[in-house]
Order: sequence, then C-alpha cells, then structure tokens
Amino acid sequence: YQRRVHGVKAPVRMIADVVETLPGLAHRVISNNDPSIISPLPECCAPHPTQPLRPRLTSIADDDNAPVYRFVLTGGPCAGKTTALSRLSSYLRGRGFRVFTIPEAATFLFSNGASFDDLTTDEQRLQFQQNLLRTQMFFEDNFFNMAKVIQKPTVMLCDRGTMDGSAYIERANWLNLLARCGFVEQSLRDARYNAVFHLVTAAIGAEAYYSTENNQVRRESLEEAATKDLRLRASWAAHPKHFVIHNNSGGFEEKMTTVVETISQLIGLPPTTKNFRKILLKGFDPKLVRIPVAFEEFMLEKVYITMPKRFEAEEYAFVRSRIQVNESGVAMGVTYQQTTMRIGADNQHIELKRILSSREYHAQVAQRADPTRHITRQKRISFLWADRFVELYIFISPHPGLTVLYSQMYDPKRETSLSPNCPLPGSADDSDIPDFLRPFFERDISDDPQYSAFALSVKENPDPI
Repeated sequence: YQRRVHGVKAPVRMIADVVETLPGLAHRVISNNDPSIISPLPECCAPHPTQPLRPRLTSIADDDNAPVYRFVLTGGPCAGKTTALSRLSSYLRGRGFRVFTIPEAATFLFSNGASFDDLTTDEQRLQFQQNLLRTQMFFEDNFFNMAKVIQKPTVMLCDRGTMDGSAYIERANWLNLLARCGFVEQSLRDARYNAVFHLVTAAIGAEAYYSTENNQVRRESLEEAATKDLRLRASWAAHPKHFVIHNNSGGFEEKMTTVVETISQLIGLPPTTKNFRKILLKGFDPKLVRIPVAFEEFMLEKVYITMPKRFEAEEYAFVRSRIQVNESGVAMGVTYQQTTMRIGADNQHIELKRILSSREYHAQVAQRADPTRHITRQKRISFLWADRFVELYIFISPHPGLTVLYSQMYDPKRETSLSPNCPLPGSADDSDIPDFLRPFFERDISDDPQYSAFALSVKENPDPI
C-alpha cells in the first residue's frame, strides 16, 4: 500500500493503518458526568507486546520501539484548547514523556501576515486551504520524524489536525482539494492520529464565558462559534477515537481534567486526580538519599506578575520556566508558560494556561514581575510510586532547604487528618508516602495555607521553616 505525501509516493505502515480503522471502535461522546469516561482500550488497540503499557520514567535511547502518540485537540472558538495544550504539556513532561506541541497552521499563517481579505476568488480560497493542509502536515511530519530520531516515549499534541479545514469549505471543494493533493480522506483522518479530542466551544453551554479577547484572530459571534463547532465535530465524527468534551455542570476545571484523564488512560498512565497530599519533609538531601525508582528532574523558576484588570474576578497570574535536567545535571530542554487564576461570576475557580516563547517569558519577567513577591526557584523530582504520581519540591529560594512532598492519594475520598479510618501520618501504613521518604516525615500540611505557593512567595511573610 502506498499513499502520497506532499505529492510523493511514500510507503504506509499497512498494519498500523488497518488497526486504526478496524470496525467496532465506536465514536464516543464524553460528557463530564459520563462514568464511562475511563474505559478499557479495545483489544485491537492494546500496546504491542514489546511496548510497555506504562513507559518508564527513564532514558530509553537504545529502544527502537519507543512509542510516539499523536493526539489532536480541536473544537470551536473559545473552547479551552490553549489551556488544555499547556496543561497536558506540563503534566506529561513531569511523567517522563517528551512532548511536542504542534502549532495550528492557520494561526501561524494569519499571525505572520496572511489574510482572508486577499482571497477574492473561489480558486484562491481553495489554493489557500490546500497550502494550509500541507503546512499542517509539514509541521506534524517533521515533529514525528524528530520523535523517531530521539527514540524516547513521545506525545505529539496537535493544535487542530488535517480534517479541520473541511469544516471551513463546502464538501465538494474539500473533495476536490483531496484529489489535487492525492490524499484519501479516510487515511488523512484515521491513520495519522491515535485520538481526536473535540473541546466544545463556550458558545454552547457556557455562553457567559465566551470571549474573543484572548485570541487576536478570533472574530466569531456566539452563533458563528456554535456553527463552526458543530461543523468541526462532524468533520472528525468517523475517527475511531473521537472524544467530545462538553461544557457541563462540573465547569471548566472538570473539562480540563477530563482531557488529561482520557489521554492518561490511552497512553497507559495510572488514573489522574487533583487530590494530592502535601507533606513537609525535614532533613531530606537529594545528594545523600538514593531514589530507588526511575525519576525525572527539573529546575523551575516561577515569577508572579502584575495583571491588567480586564476581568473583575481576576485573582493573580504567574509565568514559569521549567528546565529538564539529565542524570549529569545537564539541561536537556526548557519550556515556558503563563498561568492565570480567576474566580468566575458563579464563584467557579478557573485556571487558564498558555505556552510562551522564550522571548515572551523574559519580557514578562523584565516588565511585569510583582515587586512584592519573591521569584521562586525550585528543584523538582517526579516519579511513579505504587501506580501513583509523586513529586518533590525542593526550594532553592526563597526558603532554602524547605522540601515538600506532593503525593497522589491512593483513596482521594478518605480523610487526610487523624481519624479512626486513617493511618497514622508517616507510619508504615501510610501508603501515600514512599517508604524511603518516611524517615524524613515532619507533618501533613495539606490544609495549611502558609505553605501554598502563593503565600510562600510573599516577601513580608515569615519563613515557615
């Protein structure tokens, strides 16, 4: 079997294509209230026997079978894609994956001078869509080739995908475009991506939160946004793993959690949860204590910034850099992002994230750093322990020597304080704490506000150590 890629015949991995398009993989619409959101993968989609279900948090440069997952995040305007991409990127890097975020081709072109106003004929508009599709595929194919070269477990997060363009032109024109390029729609849709996540626009079900302010190329009204959302949904509907994430009563945070949980299940990570215990450690020195499992190490810098009051309910914002470090202490890569915390009109806490460039990050630090707060610098060590995520925050400044353990709770519904149903914190029965860290247990600070990152950054607050 062969297909054309950029006009050139190229071999197709036939078995992979067949597996991806086997019947029986039903299109699923996920509601935030749907208990089947995390369901077992069909047998036909189980990992290859030589591929571990859960990639170890370690270098596997000598492994030719390192998995590369490709996921599309799509949806109508103001759906939360930017926040989801940023949150997934941080989450997956912390669990040992290389993460590539593939930019949206349309935004790339429009942000660099392209304009629909220059396209005055149907032929010009069709040629633009053709170039747009080739640009999207060019970005994806180059990042995929890079992932195969580095031979490490990798997740590609695509900001929209190849089928998105079909929602913006008539069906006949789309088929004409495919014929010109020599593409088959089924392969273009089904064979390139492991799964497609459609985040429903706020214009459907969360109208109060719909805005055009956070995207310079977004112009759609509520009605136009809703129409585009439905057309995009239809364009991907036949993909064997098409997940639609609605705006339900759980709010924006539950919508983001749904995306993270579903991708975790697809790549073999343990179930995720926002329920973490926060534990103060005393006397822990990473140079003297051997961590008996594979781990990832990062150096983090967090800078709280002053924000213009465009939103009455805005609380605070910060930017951060995150440098991955190898076993020798050499920097392997750096990512930047901005987080904005808001409280909506219904008292709903909303955490918005977006990925920054190096230039954007350093400009924010130079121009908008909050003078009342410290710049926080930490070493973070992440690992899996008994199928849960654990992370050590080791403060460098301020509060040097402060070490906090974040441990995913085995049973998120149980009490964290002393009770007849709860083991003694730090004891051998306290399964939330890895046994090699129990000698350093000081106390549980899960409910202590003075140990929040926000409080620890304030210059006038006393040192908690």
